[in-house]
Amino acid sequence: MFHDSKTLKAALVAACTLMSATVEATDERHVTPEELRQDLDQAASIFTSTHPEATWSVSEKALKDQIAHLKSEADHPMSLREAWKLFARLNPAFADAHAAVYYPDLKTRLQDHVNSGGAVLPITVWLDENRTPHLAASVTTQVNAQDAPVITAINGTDTKMIVNEMLSRAQGDSPAFRKAYVEKRFSDLHWELFGGSNEYTLTLKTKQGIRHVTVAGAHKVMRPTFPPLEDMVERRILEGDIGYLRVDAFVYPPEQEKAFFEFMAETWKQFHEAGVKDVIIDVRNNGGGTDHYWQLGIAPYVAQKSFPFLSYFKMRLTERNLKLGPIQGPKDSVQEGPFAMMVPIKEDEPNRIPGKAYILAGPYSYSSTILFLTAMQDSGEAIVAGQPTGGRSCSTGRIEKFALASTGIELTVPTLIYTRPAGAEGCMSPVQPDVLIETNPTTPEKDIAALATYIRKTNN
Repeated sequence: MFHDSKTLKAALVAACTLMSATVEATDERHVTPEELRQDLDQAASIFTSTHPEATWSVSEKALKDQIAHLKSEADHPMSLREAWKLFARLNPAFADAHAAVYYPDLKTRLQDHVNSGGAVLPITVWLDENRTPHLAASVTTQVNAQDAPVITAINGTDTKMIVNEMLSRAQGDSPAFRKAYVEKRFSDLHWELFGGSNEYTLTLKTKQGIRHVTVAGAHKVMRPTFPPLEDMVERRILEGDIGYLRVDAFVYPPEQEKAFFEFMAETWKQFHEAGVKDVIIDVRNNGGGTDHYWQLGIAPYVAQKSFPFLSYFKMRLTERNLKLGPIQGPKDSVQEGPFAMMVPIKEDEPNRIPGKAYILAGPYSYSSTILFLTAMQDSGEAIVAGQPTGGRSCSTGRIEKFALASTGIELTVPTLIYTRPAGAEGCMSPVQPDVLIETNPTTPEKDIAALATYIRKTNN
């Protein structure tokens, strides 16, 4: 929600003007009101003509009303960044993290910014139930993130205003997912909204009182597109013959894909040789990717038999989908029906664990990760633990990307709706864990320990 206070709006405008000079320099061309309104109409048209069921996540009236509202605000020429800030308010309305408006070439622009000497906010945060940001990590030793201080202002701007501005443009199925999305991308979103700065003054509320700490901006992207593989995966063995495997993504660049599967094969080999019986698979930070990573790298080592992937599909047959297959039909038609494909499992896999798999999930577990959770849960091949997902248990996928004609603003639209193996009942609800684990953002290791304790008690 936006603040209606004229004072707050004036403060935000002043902050944006002061902090965004480095961004505005790259956005000198202004888009006319007519071009803005044409692009908003185009965004609505693309969404409804590309999505296999446009009212899946947003009603026709709600989308129409939001477009009309944004068009009414497109009453003056805007820079590209100003246009993105307007258009991105479609994201919560879409209510699907696969349907989203993006700043054009965002990753390239952000990388160019730091490569040319620019800096970004050097912290990560977590948001409490009141959406108040707490310091999670910092690239400076001046701030102790373990104390989880509340950040009340950044460069003099109230963080309640900053977080509201981010949430009002965040994509996602639910408030829980959008909150997690902002947490993961706080530095990037701050740069998109306010630009970069060589220094950031953080106003912190600590146990000792209010502190004002000035830190140097980070000359690196805080959330790189493809971090080193060793940052994305982890394995270890816990007390009680429990294996622990963390996988933070199901998508990797070609140069990492081979290494990922080698890591997975070695993981299951080590677990087997160490006598691991049960395994915790941590996907709390896994926003998805493509299914073959879990179907080939995880499922064969924990599932006892082949199991269904989906029960039903609904797909828009775009040119890309016709090439990818396997569904065929007239171009741009919508095809739907039962989906009987199974995830194949070899019964003689030597490194399969003899016990149970527990998948640790949370609000950010999304996309292919939801398909992983529902396929394993519905087939009884794994137990889902942790917190409910922030996405629906029947996910969308097969994203198409478009560039709007005048602004170049990017729009993604899903072309496929998946129905979980158990069927459509509960499709619009999150994936519910079989074992609920209370979570604390400041102590993620305690969540793992709590689940391991549950497993040991269950086995005794």
